[in-house]
This record gives sequence, structure tokens and C-alpha cells, in this order.
Amino acid sequence: MIKHAIKFPPLVSVVIPTFNRINLLSRCLRSLEFQTFKNFEVIVCDDESIENIPAVVNEFACNLNIKYLKCNHFGGPARARNLGIENSKGAYIAFLDADDWWTSEKLEKCMELFARGFDVVYHNLYLVDSNIQSSFSKRTKATNISGSIMRHLLSRGLSIPNSSAMVRASILNAVGFLSEDRNLISVEDLDLWIRISRITNNFKCIPESLGFYWIGGGNISAANWKQVNKIRYLYSLHLSSLDEELKLESESFLDYRIARIAINMGRLRFASKYFLLALKGKLFWKYRVKSLYFLLKLNFVRRIKIAA
Repeated sequence: MIKHAIKFPPLVSVVIPTFNRINLLSRCLRSLEFQTFKNFEVIVCDDESIENIPAVVNEFACNLNIKYLKCNHFGGPARARNLGIENSKGAYIAFLDADDWWTSEKLEKCMELFARGFDVVYHNLYLVDSNIQSSFSKRTKATNISGSIMRHLLSRGLSIPNSSAMVRASILNAVGFLSEDRNLISVEDLDLWIRISRITNNFKCIPESLGFYWIGGGNISAANWKQVNKIRYLYSLHLSSLDEELKLESESFLDYRIARIAINMGRLRFASKYFLLALKGKLFWKYRVKSLYFLLKLNFVRRIKIAA
């Protein structure tokens, strides 16, 4: 880290949207007490919970620079996150969901990269599916890439786990924060990264797991028809502004994404249809191989069912 960054560390605003589940929020806030980078504020933004969120926040008031804000119930994190951003003082915004938490060096390692001039920093997260889990081998696959961030977001499957992401506040101000379009609930983060990629390509992935992502229930991005419609809607907002090549790649990748959701829903015939549509388009080679693999696997499963 450069010397002036050590002497005068910039303020980071940690924005935490929450809706009930006070035990998970406590775990989240506890992880912030042990950060090695100390110059940060915490903004807990309550989406009109019925549980006593202020009481949890007050428990940490002695050890954290923390404040509590409440908004009218929205049903997704966008409005609560925006409220936190609007009331933040930091030069950098760190996103953290109330059911996730960080390792102690998360902020320090991210700030080292911001000191080198990056605009968006993100990293892997360990996957957690149980409150009693003690070992962590599975993780999200946030990858460091070169080239167009927008191309990777729309047609190559770049993953930026929300609770890993930090952004310069000036960049968020430039794009107008998160969209509060209800049709984007659960995919509003991808919409944000796409809009940010229009003004900067300066993204950086740390190839380490610096936090924990809760998959033990209550997540709003489950595989269902609503999720398919939301992803379709998201792509409809951005496809018309792309050049022809990227548009074709993105349309094919959208078909691939729909097919993968269909598999998780158990709709195998529907999944096969969309894998075939993806293969007919300009699908990136990596997902072309995956589509062929899944088609062969689905055909094998169908034959077993018929034989039975």
C-alpha cells in the first residue's frame, strides 16, 4: 500500500440492507469488528422489518461507527441499498448483505487495489449452507478477466458476488445508484455492473475468498419462472444498445442461462430446447461445450426414464 494511504486512509461506507433474520445480521456485524482496516462506517438499512433490527444495531454501537436507517418496505435490497448510499460519507462503498460476512482482511486487501487506481474490486466468497458448518471448500467463482467487462457480464458469465463488491462512490453517483425497477428484484446487482461497465472497464478481482456467502435458505434468487422473466427483462434493457456481434453473443448466452435455470427447476425438456437455441446462436466456445454436455446428459436421463 502506498504511504499516504497508510497515513490518511479514506473512509469506506459499508452498506447493509436487511429484512428480519436478526441472528444473521448479528453474525454479519460481528465480522466487521475484526477488520484490520479501521476507517469505515456501517450503515444498516432496514426494509421495514417486523423484527427489532435497531436493538441489534445498538449492540454494536460501542465497537463500530454504525447507524440505522429505515425505508418503506420494497421487497428487495435496491431501495435499502440506495438509502444507505445516499446517506454515506465514504469515498468507497462496500456492499454486504445481512446474511453474509467477511474475513478480517477483506477491507484492507480491497483498499490496496483502490490505491492502485481500480474503480470496482471484488473477490471470491466461501459458500455456507449450515449454521454449524466448520469447513469451507466450495466457493463462488469470481474470476479475474481482461478485455471488455460488459462482454463478460452479458455473454461470458462474469460473476461479481454482491457481498464481495466495493465501488468508488463517484462511480455510483455517475450511474445513478441501483435501479428500483421491481422487475429487476434479485438481478439489480447485475444491472448495476452492466451500467458501470459503460463508463469504466477498471474492474479488479482478488483471487481469494475474503468472505462467506449464505446459501442456507431465504435467498431471493431461487430458480423459478419469475427468475427467468427477470433475466429476460434485464437483457431487454441492454441488448438494443450493443453492437451486432455482442448482441448476438448475449442473446445466445441468455438462452444458455435460461436452460441452466430450467435444469434447476427440473424442467428438462424446456432446458433441452434452450440449450439447442443457444447452440444455434453465437455462443462463446466455453458455454458451447457445456451446452453439448448438458444435452447429452439430459438425453441419457430421458432414456433411463423411458426404459424404466
